[in-house]
Amino acid sequence: MSRSFSRGLNLNLLAVVMFCLTTPIALAGVGREIVHIDLVWWSPSQGKYVSARSDLLLLNDLAPNTVANFKAYIAAGLYDATVIHRSAHFTDGAPFVVQGGGFYIDEVGGIPTPTEVPSLGAIPSEWNPDVMSNTRGMVSMARAGTNANSADSQWFINMSSANTFLDYRDNPNVLGFTTFARIIDADTTGQGINNGMSLWDSVAALPTYDFWWLESAFQDLPLVNFSAAEYNAGYDPHFGNYLYTFMTLNQTVLIGDVSGDGLVSTEDINPFIAALTNPDAPYNINADMNQDGLINTEDINPFISMLTTSPPTIVSSIVPEPVTAGLLLAGLVGVLGRRR
Repeated sequence: MSRSFSRGLNLNLLAVVMFCLTTPIALAGVGREIVHIDLVWWSPSQGKYVSARSDLLLLNDLAPNTVANFKAYIAAGLYDATVIHRSAHFTDGAPFVVQGGGFYIDEVGGIPTPTEVPSLGAIPSEWNPDVMSNTRGMVSMARAGTNANSADSQWFINMSSANTFLDYRDNPNVLGFTTFARIIDADTTGQGINNGMSLWDSVAALPTYDFWWLESAFQDLPLVNFSAAEYNAGYDPHFGNYLYTFMTLNQTVLIGDVSGDGLVSTEDINPFIAALTNPDAPYNINADMNQDGLINTEDINPFISMLTTSPPTIVSSIVPEPVTAGLLLAGLVGVLGRRR
C-alpha cells in the first residue's frame, strides 16, 4: 500500500500534537470493525473446497444501524454458506455489482434448490451521499425496488466508480442505496491473506447464467465448473458450481486510540512516527489512524479532534479470535449436510 504524505508537513503536525498531548484524553469514539469474507468454492483439480479471503471495514460511525444489522446476521450465522447469487454488468460488459447475502442452496428431493436467508426485519435507510457514495469498493445494502427502508440481509459490492447514480442525488423523490462498509485492499491484519478487490474482480470475470426458473434473483448467477454447453443442454447447477461466503468479525479499530487502552495519548502516535521514519515499511493498520487505507497527514486529525472534544467515555477494543480456513471449510460441509 503506497503512502502519500509530505515529511515536512507531517513533522510540523506531529510536533503540535506531541506538544498538546501532555495528558492522556479519554476517547469518546466509535469502533470500526474489520470483517473477513471467506469465499469458498469447489476445486475439481484438488478434489476439495478451497477458499480465498477479502476484508471489509465496517463504517460503524457513519451507518450505525445498517452496520448493527449486518453484524446481527454474522453473529447469528445466517451468512454461513450463503451464495453469491448475482454478478451484474453494464451493457458494455464492465462489472457493475457483485451481490450476496440472500440465499442458501438446500437439497430438496435430491435437487439443489435456492432457499432465502431468514430475514431479521427491514431496516431504515441511512443513505447519506455527502459522507459515502456508491463507488468502487464500497459495500451497500440491496433493497426492494425504490423502497429505501426495505433492506434486510442482502448486500452488494460496487465494482465501478460509475455507480454513483445509485446515490440518486438528482432525484429528490428516491433515496439512494445505503453504503455501510468498504473493501480493504491493504493487509490490515498482518496475516498476508487479504485479496481485497482483486477477489471480487475475479468473481466479476466469471461467466454468468440466467436461472430465473430456479429463483427470480438468479438472472446473473456467477458459477464455477459450469459451461455454456451444460446450460444449453438444460443442466441446472449443483453444489460444486456455486460460490459460498462465510463472514467473521475480526477486530475493532478505535479511531485515534490505536493502543486500545481507551485513551488517546502520545503512545498512540508511535505507529505513525514509525511509518513516517520508514516510508518503505509494510502497511500498518495502527499507523492508518483514520482507517482510510492510506497513511498520510489526515491520520493526525483524530488526535487534533480529540484535543477539542468535550469529556468522554472510556472505551476498549475487542479482538475476537479469527476463524481459520479449516473451520470455514468444515462449516461448509456441515451446513451443506444439514440443509436437506
